[in-house]
Amino acid sequence: MNFMHFPKEELDEMERYYITLYAKNGYQSRNKDTGGGAGKQELGERKPPRGYYDGVVQGKKMLAKELSHIMDKHLIVEIKPEKAGNKVSQKMFEKFKGLLEEGVDS
Repeated sequence: MNFMHFPKEELDEMERYYITLYAKNGYQSRNKDTGGGAGKQELGERKPPRGYYDGVVQGKKMLAKELSHIMDKHLIVEIKPEKAGNKVSQKMFEKFKGLLEEGVDS
């Protein structure tokens, strides 16, 4: 085996050099930084991690999309006859339709 030996002071610099060299030559690395101590640089774009809130938002969108699909195919949704003239009921019905449209747009 052929091993490279570098003085301890040069290890960070050489690590960055070889990681960059291999990345430029098409090798893929799971690690997105160039390695080597302080002053690390990014090799590629790093996506921000998805958090709990992102998952909740995605779940709401999926639910709205699924409900919208079921309602379009199988259900009739309307305001109760006794509440037909009620402005609050009309606003709530519009709000409900708006919530369903959020999932369809995305």
